[in-house]
Amino acid sequence: MLNAVDNNEHEAIVSIISIAELYVGFYKANESRERNIFINGLYSNQQYKILNIDLYIADKSAEIKNETHLRLPDALITASFVMEKCDCLITNDPHFTKANIYIPVYSVKAFCENFL
Repeated sequence: MLNAVDNNEHEAIVSIISIAELYVGFYKANESRERNIFINGLYSNQQYKILNIDLYIADKSAEIKNETHLRLPDALITASFVMEKCDCLITNDPHFTKANIYIPVYSVKAFCENFL
């Protein structure tokens, strides 16, 4: 899937919340060099768009959390994708299936099997 993004076949939309969650793993593993390589790669590749949080996303995330009972970070991620009008949300986190009422949700495997 990342090869398709790197080859300009798809654009990847990444929530700043997801990046923060990935950073936790880098810090836990004491991998500051790897963290820097990761973030530099995201910012230098035009095919990766990073979504920040604003008041509209905060409001939408509250609606989504209320309706789906997702954890707040997951509701923020979902709201970011909904407000950006993304085609789908790709994740291996099974909790996101609750977000299907707002946006189609696929696992990485399902997305690759159906669209690549």
